[in-house]
Amino acid sequence: MRYKNKYITIIMLAFILVSCEEDLIRYTGGNPASYSFKNETQVIGVCEPTQQVAVESTIKTDSDRSITVSIDEEASSAETDEYSFSSFQVVIPAGKFIGTTEITVDFAEVPDNIERELVLNLEIPSNGTLNTRGNTTIEYASACALNEVTFDFVLDDYPEEFSYIITNSDNLIVGGEENVDADGAPVFGNFAEVDSFSDTFCFPNGDYTLILIDAFGDGFCCDFGNGSATIISNSCSGDEVLEEITSDFNVQILQVPFSLN
Repeated sequence: MRYKNKYITIIMLAFILVSCEEDLIRYTGGNPASYSFKNETQVIGVCEPTQQVAVESTIKTDSDRSITVSIDEEASSAETDEYSFSSFQVVIPAGKFIGTTEITVDFAEVPDNIERELVLNLEIPSNGTLNTRGNTTIEYASACALNEVTFDFVLDDYPEEFSYIITNSDNLIVGGEENVDADGAPVFGNFAEVDSFSDTFCFPNGDYTLILIDAFGDGFCCDFGNGSATIISNSCSGDEVLEEITSDFNVQILQVPFSLN
């Protein structure tokens, strides 16, 4: 009983990946100091929404240095309400080569199915020069900032008989809308010739019901293949199986309640 993934929220952002591209700078000594962003690119994911942006110098000095970073508005696609900086002044402490500032992405403000780039420019002090990277790109994408839930389905020998919907505590359909018609009657055949499939949704806290429907009335167990339905809560700390349905679904309709908090 399968259907193509039609509603997948990307926690780029799984999007749950943080990576960067960097080169080691040469600490040449001497004057003037040369400055560079440490990373060419950084990817921020929902599991680590706050990251450091580092600026490097080729030499150490006896006093703190303040280096300004600015946003390249023309090159950036990010919206200002989606991110914040601890400071646009990066302080390289006395006796150090590297200084940092922090950026935090508010994934709740990022629209669904959107990828963003935030380009930062390095403003070189008048008594310094550019070493390698005068700009850096921060990348992030829409992700579920609520509860990401995956529904894994394995179907029996008659997948065309299967349908499902998800309702909330107000009995409103919040998932599988394509599996009912305008009158609310189940639609069958969406999963014909499919062995298994997964659908992922982004839900707020609350009580929900997964409703499994079989046109013939025997569910997906057991004389014509053993199917299953698994409800999985996805989080940065790991996945949790909330419910797993196997032989219980041997009737025409089975309602499976689950809660998110």
